[in-house]
Amino acid sequence: MAKDALTIFSYTEDPGDNPSRPSDADTFVAPINPERFSHRRTVRFNEEENASDKGDTAQNQGYGEDTVTFDLVFDGTGAIPEVEDDVVTYIEKLEKVAYDYESEIHMPRYLVMVWGEFGFKCKLQSLSVEYQLFKPDGTPLRAKASLTLRGHLSPKARELKGDSRSPDLTRIRTIRQGDALPLLCQEFYGSPLYYLQVAEANSLSSFRDLEVGSQLIFPPLER
Repeated sequence: MAKDALTIFSYTEDPGDNPSRPSDADTFVAPINPERFSHRRTVRFNEEENASDKGDTAQNQGYGEDTVTFDLVFDGTGAIPEVEDDVVTYIEKLEKVAYDYESEIHMPRYLVMVWGEFGFKCKLQSLSVEYQLFKPDGTPLRAKASLTLRGHLSPKARELKGDSRSPDLTRIRTIRQGDALPLLCQEFYGSPLYYLQVAEANSLSSFRDLEVGSQLIFPPLER
């Protein structure tokens, strides 16, 4: 593996915050590094609270998942001596590592992308392959794969980053038709079991007593 080659490692379980290096069969090494990549970060807000005569009162809902996008070029024309395999072989290996359904975890694998000093724990969000040059028999000689990787954090890392479901944050929610307190607790805390504490904090006579249009406070709670 070239020292500076973009590499994608794959795992059948969450690799945690200190992933080990998997086998070569679970690793994809880009034959040609991308010319560029983009790293997008987002912050979530409660948009319902944005519209107000008193100005912007949007409630911070924590961080969204980061995404990384880049293109990989596969060239089987022989113009690049370092390229060892044909286009089809590279694409099949990329799909096996990043895209194929893993029956053990009922989804594609967990991934870690590494390029130079940049490391990114993630899952594949999308993969699009454009074939650009062919032999007379239709065998592809050049292709471009466009990837979007969606960040994946362990539960502990998500909490430290300020995930909106952390019980250590205070949120305000306007009640809508069909809302149920246990489901709202699942949304904000990651568990429906906090509904009695939230009902008590809001002086509700019953956790079913939710008035449409009223506002509930979801305070920091002890685990």
